Amino acid sequence: MTDLPLLILLLVGHILGDFYLQPKTWVDDRIAKHFHSVKLRYHVLVHTVLTALVLCYWSWLQGTSLSLMSISYCCGLVAASHFVIDAAKSYAKATVWPFVLDQIAHGAILVCVFCFFTEQWSVLCETFAKTPSFTVLAVLLGYLLAMTPTSILVGLLLRSWHSAIPESSRTQSLSDAGHYIGILERLLIVTFVVLNELGGVGFLLAAKSIFRFGDLTRSTDKKLTEYVLLGTLLSVGCSLAIGLILRFIINTNLA
Repeated sequence: MTDLPLLILLLVGHILGDFYLQPKTWVDDRIAKHFHSVKLRYHVLVHTVLTALVLCYWSWLQGTSLSLMSISYCCGLVAASHFVIDAAKSYAKATVWPFVLDQIAHGAILVCVFCFFTEQWSVLCETFAKTPSFTVLAVLLGYLLAMTPTSILVGLLLRSWHSAIPESSRTQSLSDAGHYIGILERLLIVTFVVLNELGGVGFLLAAKSIFRFGDLTRSTDKKLTEYVLLGTLLSVGCSLAIGLILRFIINTNLA
């Protein structure tokens, strides 16, 4: 059995720790206090525990003896690197590139952890592992990426135009409704693409356009219309990309 699903599990753990198990108060505390943030240490502890759980589970699944030394090294690397990377990011502005570079850095560390723990540094050069477990984990990772991480990315991409939208237009909607609508929309699009039902994507966009048409035609602010259109296209574009990648992985493993 290939070890490649372990890398997906590590990435899933990272996404859970970074986007679903990190309250906004922790982020605010890190931005305010940088290296001195206590909440940053809580966040690092969460990632360390998740990494340890994944490695222990993988050792048990493989039926191999538990290497406490290897797990300690890997968890120490994750803890130290995550603390430094996130603390350094706290000095940067909330724009796209710091976010992207932050995630690339964390991903690179997890690749190193994977290679060290499995002692298979050449595995990254191999083709996709043709095992059901890899496919399932890749799909799980794709859906997790389509939710909160994509919302953050789209928000950062639109950040420079956010201030141009009138305050009255921002306060006329339900609290966080746009966030959850975007998540549901992306989940549906990814599902339609994976199932090769692209007509469902068109139906979803048409339905959204109908509901949005009245609001935008009544609006006298052209900036709001452009802002909504940009947000929709970015969200749909990310969803299509994730869905196409997942469909390629599924087709490759079923071939």
